[in-house]
Amino acid sequence: MREDTVYLIGAGINKCIKGEDGMSPPLSKSFFSTLFKNDKCVKEYYINKFSAVFCYIEKYWRLNPEILSETHFDIGECFTLLQLQILEALDEKRYLDAYELIKINSLFKVMFIENLYPFQKFAKESSAMVAFAKRICENGESVITFNYDCNLENAIEYATGVSAQNSQCYGVCFDEVKMEEEYNFINIKDKVNNESLKNFEILKLHGSLNWVNYIELKDDKKISIEGSGKVILTNKCWWEDNEIYTDKGIMDPLIIPPVLYKDYRQKLIHSIWKKAKDKLKSCKELVIIGYSFPITDFSIKKLLLESFQGRELEKLIWVNPNTTAIEDVKRILHYNKPIILCSCLEELVT
Repeated sequence: MREDTVYLIGAGINKCIKGEDGMSPPLSKSFFSTLFKNDKCVKEYYINKFSAVFCYIEKYWRLNPEILSETHFDIGECFTLLQLQILEALDEKRYLDAYELIKINSLFKVMFIENLYPFQKFAKESSAMVAFAKRICENGESVITFNYDCNLENAIEYATGVSAQNSQCYGVCFDEVKMEEEYNFINIKDKVNNESLKNFEILKLHGSLNWVNYIELKDDKKISIEGSGKVILTNKCWWEDNEIYTDKGIMDPLIIPPVLYKDYRQKLIHSIWKKAKDKLKSCKELVIIGYSFPITDFSIKKLLLESFQGRELEKLIWVNPNTTAIEDVKRILHYNKPIILCSCLEELVT
């Protein structure tokens, strides 16, 4: 495995992927306005299935689905309010209230990942994403990402014929694995020879849409927001076949939503952050793609400050048309050399 290059990836990398309507996966502030650009039947489907979420938003923000479809609503605010209300209910031992809020929170996360899921089949149609995936596999490089989607994994599978959705690639162990039959890559042209592939890792700091945390409920509904239940890896659309929550437990997507106060105490997530630090401590070249260091993500600044304490990075590549955060990044990394700038992923891989 090549240890000297590490990729740090944010949502901006997905701009090279276009869905059926030509749109890229939505960002948090444009989530509802993008979601409701679909046809009327799709809109009605979401409103009916996720009615508890829409009722919650209308209760506190006085925004109904019609208004949401025409405005940029920051879903991070909604997730943050839910988080604080859940913590408050648990502190006050109002377990039934906490349970109802956790159900809404889980349902909201399901709506989020369900909308992201369809885009991954278009990853193979992005030549830039496929070229990037092939490079990672051939060089055995490490990727640290904040993205929940499996776009990169699907591009890797398309480019190489090798499954990228397993414990080895994710660098962690799961309590249970439920995978459907793998895709057939026999007819893919220019497929990489599997023997030439080195080990690579995709460390997903904020979780993944194919990770499920099953929180088992006790009779008194005493559950923890930390989510210490069984973690399942699956490539199935489990939210279509299973009840998201029942009297016995909650199928909670293992993702860290865009909240103001992010909690990384969940055991599997915590181990990924630890592994990411080890990768950064040994890397010589850092490539930052589509990530602009939002003020709400101080944890990544902490990670970089601790990883590069007492040592210098040899090479820094910035892949993003937005360069406003560069000086802040240079300060965090103590980097005084010239930065290589690329406006997009296509420019990096060509």
